[in-house]
Amino acid sequence: MYIAIDPGEGIRKPSIGVAVFSNTGELILAHQFYMQGFVDWLEHVSDSDGDVTIDHIIFEEYRVRKNKAMAHVGSRLPTPETIGYIKTFCYRKGIPWTAQRDVDVLGPAQKLFQIKMPSNHDNSHSVSAELHGRYWLWQNGIIKTALETEYAKR
Repeated sequence: MYIAIDPGEGIRKPSIGVAVFSNTGELILAHQFYMQGFVDWLEHVSDSDGDVTIDHIIFEEYRVRKNKAMAHVGSRLPTPETIGYIKTFCYRKGIPWTAQRDVDVLGPAQKLFQIKMPSNHDNSHSVSAELHGRYWLWQNGIIKTALETEYAKR
């Protein structure tokens, strides 16, 4: 299975988006978590008696942009802490991972897969994770775009 993650802070609201895909690229789960629920869920999924193999984890990388730098002054930066947990988890379990820039993925992925981000940011994290996952799966030849799928039906 493949797991895609939009690593939000997950403290004040469920802002860690997760999308889980089968080995064939079928979406199995899309959900938003608080941090503790996310940690518990990921540890549980990886320890489930060998029934489940996590083949790759894809997540949105985090960068402080110049126009947002002042907003980070005094912040504890919970999103990079979430990313640190994800990387540590991957190292511990021997799972390969890929970090993707949101600006490189989200716009093109919305067009390629005909999926729009919700206008309410509170509800967008699982969709963001899904788009990151679909984009990586497409780049790695596991799934096709919406247009490729439609063309194949003809």
